[in-house]
Amino acid sequence: MMIERYYNEDNCWLPFDVFNGLELLDEVIDAFFSDGPSDPCLLRPATDLYETDKEYIIKVDLPDVQKNQVRIALLPRQLTIHVVGKPEINDAAEKCTNKELVLEHPGLVIEFPRPIVTTKVKSKLKNGILTLKIRKAGAMKPVKLKPE
Repeated sequence: MMIERYYNEDNCWLPFDVFNGLELLDEVIDAFFSDGPSDPCLLRPATDLYETDKEYIIKVDLPDVQKNQVRIALLPRQLTIHVVGKPEINDAAEKCTNKELVLEHPGLVIEFPRPIVTTKVKSKLKNGILTLKIRKAGAMKPVKLKPE
């Protein structure tokens, strides 16, 4: 068996350079045992967005969230969904209450490519899924002008 020696670009022998690959392993293990994801995007709920000719249909997964905890804000091209408070699960069979830790994040923001009608929105929260139906604004027609 041949002994490998590690050299740097200056042709100097580095006897402990064989352990450099362990730094990546150390980072992976630290990330696994950390308190949670550091990226706020990882804390956002699963969302499905469908588009028909007349409306956008949005489904957001919000398990264990009550209707009074959901805040929805609409702008002509933007939708913001924010959950306030902490979800609480009461299990009568087990005689216990489970309170989940909710990490703060700015909420779910969806940008639309076309304007929407903010007054014609239907929302429903059923079985932990928030469904929104948002009507698209009519097609913008160009204005024709004649010079005077």
